[in-house]
Amino acid sequence: MKKYYQLMILAVPLLFFLVYICSVSAASGVAAYYVGPGEAYMATLDGRVRKITNTTSNTLFIPVRTLAEQQSFLNNLPVGVYLE
Repeated sequence: MKKYYQLMILAVPLLFFLVYICSVSAASGVAAYYVGPGEAYMATLDGRVRKITNTTSNTLFIPVRTLAEQQSFLNNLPVGVYLE
């Protein structure tokens, strides 16, 4: 019975650790870029490296998880945001 408890003490934290690793790896990768007011940022959008210039007074949020999000941003640029 004592060995059973020792095994549980080792197995339960290992199980939680494995679940944590799987959940982190599923969400890994770049989900968005943030470009501050008056800043320029080099980002890979739609397979090309582009310079994004934010001339507004707000921080710019660029979702880039999927190709559809990237293309939507490129086709609907906010006012005061320029691509080179």
